[in-house]
Amino acid sequence: EGYYLEGYYQARYGRTEKALALYRQALELVPQHAPAWEQIALLGGYQDLDADIAAMEQLAASIDNPHQRIPLCYALGRAYDTGGDYASAFARIQAGARLRSQLSPFSLQPQLDYYGRLAASFSAERIDRLGNDAGGAGVVFVLGAPRSGTTLVEQILATADGCSATGEHMLMRVASLPLASMEPPDMQRADQFSRRDWQQMAQTYLSRVQRRFNVGQRFTDKSLLNHNYAGLAATLLPEARFVWLKRDARDVAWSCFRSRISANQWAQDLADCLGYLDGLDRLCSHWAEVLGERMLVLKYESLVTDPETTSSDLFAHLGLERPGQWQDFHRNAGPVAT
Repeated sequence: EGYYLEGYYQARYGRTEKALALYRQALELVPQHAPAWEQIALLGGYQDLDADIAAMEQLAASIDNPHQRIPLCYALGRAYDTGGDYASAFARIQAGARLRSQLSPFSLQPQLDYYGRLAASFSAERIDRLGNDAGGAGVVFVLGAPRSGTTLVEQILATADGCSATGEHMLMRVASLPLASMEPPDMQRADQFSRRDWQQMAQTYLSRVQRRFNVGQRFTDKSLLNHNYAGLAATLLPEARFVWLKRDARDVAWSCFRSRISANQWAQDLADCLGYLDGLDRLCSHWAEVLGERMLVLKYESLVTDPETTSSDLFAHLGLERPGQWQDFHRNAGPVAT
């Protein structure tokens, strides 16, 4: 397990060869270590694709524990996909998704209903009325579905002088604790909060981010649940800026469906994938409407096909000068989880 965990750490810092060697060492010690195979597949680190598939299939035939079978299904799915056997790839990924559903059933509608209530909680009028003078200039919230390009945008912005990437965390959630779940009854009570109360929530967020990541006033936050907290973030930090990454839902759905991410229970079923992404799009469209010029809607496909123009628009929206080395974002030394 130590080799596996060290490999995971090395992979986050982009040290792929070291990570793969450590995963192979983990398999030498424990040949049935299915998560090691999954990480090798995620990195595309096959020594001999056919031989690795055969080893994984042999292991799959020998284990019944679903907690071991699930990562192996996803590993085999990626391996078959790499080899061009798309039917086998889909069958293996779907088998893993079904096992996940059996262990952790998921209902999509309550999530969609909550998004509707969140939108009702934060109207443009309420955000303007409750907004305080905590500032937030230099803070950038990056929103978007998983696999939509939020990490790419954060890494590009981190090339700007003095702009730090803080990645994914839950520090806005900590700041929001006085608001419970931020639903309409909670916000009606919060309407009675004093200006000091709102300032305290803003300072809770800013101080915790700055202490945890040792950053200054200019930083990006691409937390997975930023779409839940965009209304609150806009209220607490009136000068903060927002970037919403949009990507073709088919690409996002497939990328999420073929990835075993515990937080993405909606990705255990393709129909739920598309239903969830549609609901998320409606919520972020609400934020775009109420935030107006504070939010830039950026298409992933435009960033890929016309990076010069799109990146220029991105930096300009944030009031930043685009550095000459912005295309060297992949050289950033910080950890990347996706």
